[in-house]
Amino acid sequence: MAIPYLINLQDEVENFLMVAKQYLRDIVAPINKIYRENLNEDSSIFWDKKGLASKAEAWAECKYGAGHRLTQMFRADATWIAELVKRRNATEHPGGHSGSLILQNYRVVGPTIASPCWRRDVNGQHGQSSLILPDLELALTRLLEFGEEIVAQCVLTRPIHEHFTIYEIPPEKRSPDNPARFKVGPDAFLLERLAEAEGAMEKQK
Repeated sequence: MAIPYLINLQDEVENFLMVAKQYLRDIVAPINKIYRENLNEDSSIFWDKKGLASKAEAWAECKYGAGHRLTQMFRADATWIAELVKRRNATEHPGGHSGSLILQNYRVVGPTIASPCWRRDVNGQHGQSSLILPDLELALTRLLEFGEEIVAQCVLTRPIHEHFTIYEIPPEKRSPDNPARFKVGPDAFLLERLAEAEGAMEKQK
């Protein structure tokens, strides 16, 4: 029986984790620019080692309140960001505080061929094993959406006009050629005024 094999799996996964961590670090710079802040430019501001509120969440809550969407986003995203960074740290410092990252390529398990999977072992305890490829695809989507949310919240927090807002395009209505998630447009108040003006013009004809 021929067993498939992913060439350079270890290198590819480590490179992905390295770039992901750099992306999280680099995204702090535009946050500082957009929101006129001076947050530490490091991925660690998005998660806390003890599971407490991250520095980013604490800053957003202090600035905009606990119920603000930016605060809620930092709070909700802290868990997956923490695990992603810990996996990168585990490859940089195997056996350290973040443990060791264990990768398994295609292999025979009983009567079947198992897909590539990974887990993070800490202090001799095996972590939860999961499939590598779906996990990486999900991580990539989350990273991109994280950046989009930050920009979108900037437009809402510091609008270019008081009556312009952000709308999220439903997935089924996004163009396959340009699958934009957000768009800027007039808010409900301005749309109502525009409709009234259009109606008045029609009556004059």
